[in-house]
Amino acid sequence: MFTLDSSLTCIEAHEPDVLDVHRSVEPVAVSIDDLSSVSCGACVCVIRGQDGIRAFVALEPVNKKAAYIYGSDRVIAEGESTTQLLEEGLAFAASLGFTMQEVNLRYSKALREVVIRDIRVIRTPVAMAESGMRVGGVPPPPLPKTKSDPRAGGGEGGKAEVALAAKEPEESPARTAAEAALELERLAAQKAAAERETRERLRALKERIEHLTAEQSERIAAYAAQEAALEAEVGRLSEEKARAGQAHAERVGQFTKQAELLRGEMASHGEKASAGLAALKAEVELLKAEQRKAATGAEQEEERLHAELERLSAERGEVERGAVARAEELERRIAELLAGRAEHTRQAAARIVELEAETRRIAEERAREEQCAAADIAALEEEAGRLATERDAARKQAVERLALLVADAKFVVAEREAVERAVSGVRGGEMAEALARAEAEAATLRREVVRLTAEKAMAEQVAAARIAALQAEMEGLAAGRKDVSTLQHSERSAGYVTPSVPPVVREAPERQEAELFAPQPAAAGDDDYDIGWSAEGGLMGSGDDFVSFGGSDSPAEGALPVEFSLDKSITCIEYDAPEEIIDLYQSLNVVNITSEGRVPQPSGACVCALKRGDVFGVYVAWNLMSDKVTLVYTPERQPADTVECGQMVLNAMAYVETVGFMMDATRLPADRDKRARVLSKVSVLCQKG
Repeated sequence: MFTLDSSLTCIEAHEPDVLDVHRSVEPVAVSIDDLSSVSCGACVCVIRGQDGIRAFVALEPVNKKAAYIYGSDRVIAEGESTTQLLEEGLAFAASLGFTMQEVNLRYSKALREVVIRDIRVIRTPVAMAESGMRVGGVPPPPLPKTKSDPRAGGGEGGKAEVALAAKEPEESPARTAAEAALELERLAAQKAAAERETRERLRALKERIEHLTAEQSERIAAYAAQEAALEAEVGRLSEEKARAGQAHAERVGQFTKQAELLRGEMASHGEKASAGLAALKAEVELLKAEQRKAATGAEQEEERLHAELERLSAERGEVERGAVARAEELERRIAELLAGRAEHTRQAAARIVELEAETRRIAEERAREEQCAAADIAALEEEAGRLATERDAARKQAVERLALLVADAKFVVAEREAVERAVSGVRGGEMAEALARAEAEAATLRREVVRLTAEKAMAEQVAAARIAALQAEMEGLAAGRKDVSTLQHSERSAGYVTPSVPPVVREAPERQEAELFAPQPAAAGDDDYDIGWSAEGGLMGSGDDFVSFGGSDSPAEGALPVEFSLDKSITCIEYDAPEEIIDLYQSLNVVNITSEGRVPQPSGACVCALKRGDVFGVYVAWNLMSDKVTLVYTPERQPADTVECGQMVLNAMAYVETVGFMMDATRLPADRDKRARVLSKVSVLCQKG
């Protein structure tokens, strides 16, 4: 049950004692004490007091500062649920026709105080004591007189305390003086706090007044500019009207002169001009009618201008009323923005904490990755040293073995010459058989020499390729351009070299045998070393800098002599579906090549054959590792059928092996998904779409 308490014009409470607040959405006309209806806003508050928790319903008239306070006759103790008490207050406000909404008080202490102080019906006892009057001009009630309330003191409450103190037994003067000093300090502190709060509120009110004054000045200036523009328009229309009247008067004067002239002519002509006179009269009447019409139009225009001026004045009044409403809306939005800014500040602080934690985690991960990279670099450096040692040992062993084979070949040549001389001297079947055996053994030795030379050249090439790949990977790690997983994968790929066939030899076997078994100078040791080196150069090209971008000079057996040329319009080998790739070869080693307009750099090779419908295509691709560019070479004409496609693949294999690459066939699974995964790992291939 809520009853009107006429002794209260506001609700006195400190900010911590305000538990719940609900405000009406819009004002409602309410009849209070059987009086005329008053447009009011409603506020439902749950307040913690000295005697317990109580609910209040305050009605705020729109045009008055005083408020009508309805208090609940039910009081609950501290710690009990306030939900039922709040619902009773909301039900009472709803019975009066108000629609209530909750005021959010879940902010920090400072923002909570700002929100509560913005509620007009809630005032702190300190502010009430300083002002000396309640809202509406009614003196405040006496403050509580209990000693437990720290806000009591001063005025009549102080006199009551003195009276009570006189009735108690007299105490020592020292204790009385100490208590009096403490009481004076407490009262001084309360007074300073109240003064500080008052100054803060006055400063806030001054700022708001200055802000509203500036807005009002801007609106007044805008209205003045608009009024000046309207006055200028009215002046312009008046000038136009005056000019129109003057032009009309001039025209009427001209017509009058013409009429007088005609009258003179009519008088001279007499009856002969009766018809013309009638016409002139009609024209004069017409001119008079036009004059009257012009005068009527000018009056109507003047009336229209007056109506327009009245309309603009009415619009100006509406704009002023809208400006007042806009000011109230801005005040409400200022409160909402203050609340939103506090929430945004809290979220930003939480986000900053999350970002700092993420930064620390990334720094720790980066430190761990750098440690792993350092360990891998050390391991690669050790592996590079070991491979260099193995390469030197293999080269030395191959040279020694080649020297022994060359010495054996010289010995066989000498034996052959001796046998030929013996055969020329003695003609017999046994000598012919010995000669045949000697020739067969010599041919076997020659083939062995060729095979060992090819093996030596291959070993040299594999070792050089592995060392070049390791050096390139080490440089990439030092520059921070590759991660550890890519480095390990590249090191394994460069180290796994097991070709099934030796690279194509550009010179015919007969020519190599003639060079190897030709008569040598007396210094056999030096010449043997020169022979081994020349054989290596013949198989390896001109070392790491050897490059060939033309077609193969000696195509593979069964292949067509076709030239391959660079197609700059193709950046990768495109295919529509995985089934179109019918054959694929990739290099097992890395070779330094020099393309047109580029510096020497390590590169891999790929030979690809595809079939799109009935059309075949064979492509050779270099993968330049430093520039990260793919160069695609195409034959002068693509194969027309399966047979030509196979021959073209052999020609392409001979072409890439001539440069120094060792190719290996890539197994393509029959399953579409597995084949697609295999092809996606080849960098020179790209699927359309």
